[in-house]
This record gives sequence, C-alpha cells and structure tokens, in this order.
Amino acid sequence: MPKEVQMTLSDRNPFELTFTDAEGSHRLVVKEPIRFGEGANKEAQDLMRTMMAAHMLGPKMPEIINTNFDLKFPELLEALYEYYEKKKPRILRLRDQVKPEIREPNVRSEKVKTATSHSGGLDSVYRIAKLLDEGEIPLAVHLRNLNAKGN
Repeated sequence: MPKEVQMTLSDRNPFELTFTDAEGSHRLVVKEPIRFGEGANKEAQDLMRTMMAAHMLGPKMPEIINTNFDLKFPELLEALYEYYEKKKPRILRLRDQVKPEIREPNVRSEKVKTATSHSGGLDSVYRIAKLLDEGEIPLAVHLRNLNAKGN
C-alpha cells in the first residue's frame, strides 16, 4: 500500500479526479450528461466529490493524501479507514488549489422517476428495454473502468 498519494481535481470539470501514486495514475470523471451537477447546491457537489475520492482511495488506503482542492466531508473518509481498521489519513493541501465552480442550472430540467445501472451486458439492456416497454423513461448510469477486468 502506498504511504502517500496525490489526488487532483481538474480546473475544467468539477467532477474529474486524478489519483496518482508510485504505480501510476488513475482517473475518475463524470463526462455525461454535460450538465451533470447543475442545480445541485455546493454541499451536494462537495459530497459527490468526496464519494468519488473515497472510491479511488478505498483500494489503496494511503496514510497521506495531497490534494489541490478542499476535500469536504473528511469524516466519510475517516469512517472508511476506521471500518478497515486503518489509521485515519492526513489530508494535506498542495500549493495550487482549485476552487470548483458551482454549476447553476441554465435550462429547465426534468425530474427522474426511474434510474438503473447499466453495465453494457444483456441483463442491463433487457432491464432498460423492459422499463421502456412499461412506459418508463429511465436514466441509465454507467461507471466505466471500475472493473479490474477492464469492462
């Protein structure tokens, strides 16, 4: 397990994190829909970034995390470390800090009634087709490159 890692937030996308350790770099980014996060308040967007950070840190559990953004909700990371009986991490600020933009809504949005995960497999396609057949218009969510096999 690495002792120290660097986690940086893109200055162009408030939902694009890069995780770097001695083994290399990994990215987790929300690319679509383009207006993701619009209308969500600052706390909701901060929580989303913290959850993304927890997802990236979980497999490595580094002792020191260097960030270029203010990592809100550190208690979530501390609880994750405590659950795995690890010492809570030190979160250090890098010199160049990024202040994420708060994405205000500029278009009328529709409420989502049904959401489903989508892996790209036949079971996911069937589930979406079934929902469409029942008159639902689902929001399909796909997280790319989370599977070690590279799906």
